[in-house]
Amino acid sequence: MLADCDSDNAFFTAQLAIYAKFFGLKMTEVPVMMRKTGARKSRYKIVRDGKEMLGEMLKNYIRINR
Repeated sequence: MLADCDSDNAFFTAQLAIYAKFFGLKMTEVPVMMRKTGARKSRYKIVRDGKEMLGEMLKNYIRINR
């Protein structure tokens, strides 16, 4: 399953969830506590990263439905 998770961007976490469901694995949510130490700027760009995510989703959709 991990060999199928080959994304090197933010889509990786979605890939883990997709392939876990595909292979019938059980997922568990783990709560995380985070302290805010100040305002953080996002490092993601909506257009650039959105296009990358769309491409990754299509690639994985095709791979799963073969």
